[in-house]
Amino acid sequence: NKCVPQKDLLKETLKWCETMKGHSALTLRMTKKSLNFESDLLYASWQHGMELLAHVWGSEEAREGMNAFLAGRPPDFNRFRKRDAKALAEYLDGCERDLNAPPAMRRKRR
Repeated sequence: NKCVPQKDLLKETLKWCETMKGHSALTLRMTKKSLNFESDLLYASWQHGMELLAHVWGSEEAREGMNAFLAGRPPDFNRFRKRDAKALAEYLDGCERDLNAPPAMRRKRR
């Protein structure tokens, strides 16, 4: 976070956007989803974040980020920008309905 005068807000926001656009789109989506997760319980929010992290950790994008770091080069996440919209929608729907978590971690249904 950073506080800036009102007159500098747009300039600073665009700098942050420029930085973020080089990051993994999948990770940005999952981070946003995690931050927007509505929960009064800290544990539930933590658990949700761990489920999202588990999804991202084994992804091709995560491997690209790690390989780029080890090779000393900037990561190329642009090749991951085009996703199967249907598969993404199904995954996000599964998150909302708690279908993507391992069985032992799923919320109890009433």
